[in-house]
Amino acid sequence: MSSVFLGQVVGTKMLKTVKVCVTSLKLHPVILQYWNTKKVYLAHDEHSLCKEGDMVLIKETRKLSKKKRYTILDIVERMPQTQMESSTQVGQKVLQP
Repeated sequence: MSSVFLGQVVGTKMLKTVKVCVTSLKLHPVILQYWNTKKVYLAHDEHSLCKEGDMVLIKETRKLSKKKRYTILDIVERMPQTQMESSTQVGQKVLQP
């Protein structure tokens, strides 16, 4: 059975690969207190659709490279564009008033 995780994209600087941070709760066996644990997975993004801040579903697949074993199933929630990103084009400089 393959694992499916919900996580947030934290890096998109590699070709067809994104870094996804998955947060989960772990119970301490002695003091019975829950702790947040984070783990970062490298996931395959075939069409480079993900942006930093997006919430995505990743699924375990066959080994794609040394560290990449997951693929993007679905983009659950997109990060809203900032005003600076939407107003600038590639190659243009942003002029500060």
